[in-house]
Amino acid sequence: MTASSSYDSTSLFNLQGEINRLGNNVERMWPKEKRNLLGFGLGAGMLVLELGSGPGFFTERLATLVPNGSITCIEPEPAFVEYARGHLKDRVGVPHRIIQGTVEDVELPEGRARSTSRLPGPCTGSLRIHSR
Repeated sequence: MTASSSYDSTSLFNLQGEINRLGNNVERMWPKEKRNLLGFGLGAGMLVLELGSGPGFFTERLATLVPNGSITCIEPEPAFVEYARGHLKDRVGVPHRIIQGTVEDVELPEGRARSTSRLPGPCTGSLRIHSR
């Protein structure tokens, strides 16, 4: 586990099992997440910043809510970044990029983005995002 990450996929005994578990979680919770995101005003043409995007299952569904928009994913775990890049390649119909790192590591462009972070605990990066 790195100092900048609270989640270490490399220590998992079965990485594919963890990826499957995360996919099942997204499948189970998506109806409520979708309702909440639409209720918060997420929609067409928006630029979305997803913090802790994992293997990309949430990103795949999120893309359906922002046609003509774009998604920037920030994920600290290399194994999830690699998986997401392959998984999302032909599945997402909006421009997207996946950045390995934390929000503290990445220079964010000026402008508006909606955060869909599901990270546990306090995140100092959220203060930086909020101030933009």
